[in-house]
Amino acid sequence: MRHSWIAAAILPLFVYAVFFLSAAVRLEREMLQRNLEVEMNATAALVQRTLVQETAFLSGLTVSNALRSSDLSTMRREAEFAREMHPSIHTITLYDRDAVVFDLRVPSAQPLPPLMEAESGDAVWTTDEPSVGGWVDGKIEVRVSFRVNGQVRYILSELLESDVLSDLLRSGIRPQGWIASLIDQNMTIVARSDQAEQFVGSKPTGNIVEAIRQGRTTLEKTVTKEGIASLGAVIPLADTGWHLAMAMPEALAEQSYRPIRLLLIGGGGVALLLGLMVYGVIIWRNVRKLECRTEALSTHLVDANRRTVEASAFIAMMSHELRTPLTGVIGFSELLAKSRLNEKQKNWVEHQRTAGRTLLTVINDVLDYSKIEAGSIRLENIVFDLHQLAEDCITLVQPMAEAKGVGLVLDRSPDVPHWLRGDPIRIEQVIGNFLNNAIKFTTEGEVRLILDLTVSPSGQPLLMIEVRDTGIGIPANKRDCLFQRFSQVSSSTTRKYGGTGLGLAICKSLITLMEGDIGVSSVDGQGSTFWFTIPLTAAEEPASAIPSIAAEAEPPVTGRHILVVEDNPITQILTRTILEQAGHHVAVADNGADAVEAVKHIRFDLILMDVHLPVLDGPAATRAIRELEGDGSHLTIIALTADATRDDAAACLSIGMDGHLTKPFLPADLLATVNAVFRQKGPVEPAPQLPSMDVEMRDAMTSAIGERNMAVLQTAFLQRAELAKSELAAARNNLEQLDEAAHQLIGAAGMLGYRGVVQAARALCQACRAADGERVPGCYATLVDELDRVGERQRPAMSASAKR
Repeated sequence: MRHSWIAAAILPLFVYAVFFLSAAVRLEREMLQRNLEVEMNATAALVQRTLVQETAFLSGLTVSNALRSSDLSTMRREAEFAREMHPSIHTITLYDRDAVVFDLRVPSAQPLPPLMEAESGDAVWTTDEPSVGGWVDGKIEVRVSFRVNGQVRYILSELLESDVLSDLLRSGIRPQGWIASLIDQNMTIVARSDQAEQFVGSKPTGNIVEAIRQGRTTLEKTVTKEGIASLGAVIPLADTGWHLAMAMPEALAEQSYRPIRLLLIGGGGVALLLGLMVYGVIIWRNVRKLECRTEALSTHLVDANRRTVEASAFIAMMSHELRTPLTGVIGFSELLAKSRLNEKQKNWVEHQRTAGRTLLTVINDVLDYSKIEAGSIRLENIVFDLHQLAEDCITLVQPMAEAKGVGLVLDRSPDVPHWLRGDPIRIEQVIGNFLNNAIKFTTEGEVRLILDLTVSPSGQPLLMIEVRDTGIGIPANKRDCLFQRFSQVSSSTTRKYGGTGLGLAICKSLITLMEGDIGVSSVDGQGSTFWFTIPLTAAEEPASAIPSIAAEAEPPVTGRHILVVEDNPITQILTRTILEQAGHHVAVADNGADAVEAVKHIRFDLILMDVHLPVLDGPAATRAIRELEGDGSHLTIIALTADATRDDAAACLSIGMDGHLTKPFLPADLLATVNAVFRQKGPVEPAPQLPSMDVEMRDAMTSAIGERNMAVLQTAFLQRAELAKSELAAARNNLEQLDEAAHQLIGAAGMLGYRGVVQAARALCQACRAADGERVPGCYATLVDELDRVGERQRPAMSASAKR
């Protein structure tokens, strides 16, 4: 009887324990599965986003015109520039169906290696879709195609270090103790969150391989590479052929979920079980909704990131490609305008200059807007003279107003202080945009710039600036679109007046950054008033304030020795011509290595250094030159670059350069920069003359005609040089005759290697043709000195040659 009572009591308890134990185990497994799925989906999205970004980065490079025109040397330089912007990339490679075109790992003079994992890239040729390769020697290859005439012509690839993905897994997994691995198409571990250095490159465990082959994605018991019993699962990564495996050690799972099991068994009861079930259902439904929403957002985010990366790469590339030729267009127009032209030719050149500056304005608008979109605009906070800034704005647009017969008035309230603190460049940019638009759309009457004070609703003092015109006005239904990007009042406005439709959008963004407000009021056919207000921060007049006229009155510096390091022939010729016409001695280097070699043998006063150069780029050449300098010596190096999407000035200073000049530049900008450098440095000792002999030319001529014939020619040239000095002296007061006498020396002197004579004769010819009375005497004296120097240096050598 007693035993039957005990059995009757124990049996329900046993059933209860078994029921709740099985429920606890089942719930524990479901929670593990759910948590693991959430972590795996989040980690997979992170990896896929990274791979999409790398693919988008390469896709941005394929918009290069150099690749479209098969200018592969230029494409290589652009790829080197792109790799500098993306330091995690090991290399960038371009190849066609037959062989590698270039590989940035390998110097140009060395043979190129075979294609990395060539068989996995075959699909790119046939599908035209980007691909991600497998693990090879610690690296992963990402490929995109480039089509010409509807067919894939090139494959552009990058090698991504697998450490990047291992670091991504480590930082992406939130639960401690969990292990994640990426497995490629060849069943090789390409990245691992734990002990990557030991297991990356090896095969996963057998049960992981079997799960991948059978397509199983549910929670299973497994064993990690370290031999730890775990619970894990595998999911595929879309469009890659890769899989993500994630595991949680069983001991960690037991420790994490044991309290739930004990609570259910020990007395949670039916109420607790029901409560947990209801709670689980609610959590499950919420998790499902969250997963769907996360999946949609993740897809949109990946697309947005891809478009952003492609746009950034495109803008960076187009900035460099547009600004470099534009330097030549504007610069040579300026030089041509100073030459002897008839009235019709002057009119043509003026139109060319105007078109070039208009194109520069369009490029600057696009780049400014891209900087604002990227959040890379930084406002200055310096003391400036507002009244002088307003007068400068009026001066800049005065010629445009006079040409149209429009009056221009500056109206200043007596309460507006002279000295303020803020960003004068950006304020001037907004005022200039308002003034240009007002004059553009006004055919008669006046444009008025008004400086005044007002207060905000909270009582804060504000600076208010207005630009009023008597132009065509703006219809009421079109005013809302004025400050939107790429918008104008109508398409006819664009055709008649031009513009990108970005100017006012940029103005609004800048004023918003200054914590101000901007707006417009207008009556159709009667004129418009554009205005903005910004917080007023008055400042004291700086003790070192010097009128700008004093600087302009200083005479230009001449006669310095300048090295121009530039690989673009147009910019090279332009920069050299401007400097030589200003009275300087100029040498040219095509790459950074030649520049370093030139500095070893010649003493220069200044180097103008392009940043993106073949063989040795500008930063590397600058560092090499700094290493050559002794204690106390410092050669001024100014960066000359077309980059416009990075913080260029700070970057150039950080690598040892002393300043920064952005292409395209006007001749006046270049000369102002050079003059500022030499005025800052003060008087220097005269630099030694450049070598008079071009050794390579002399040796080539000697090899071709023999030493004896070379000596005869040199003797004849010395006699011609003596006669030329007499001709130059006789023609000293006649620019045309002086030009002719100097010009006749260039050909013979150049063939015999007399480089100094050639340079001096060319400088004199340029001064004569420009009718520059101030430069002619100096150029004349330099040519005579060079002719004397040639005679002094060459007569002993010729005598020795004649004796032999």
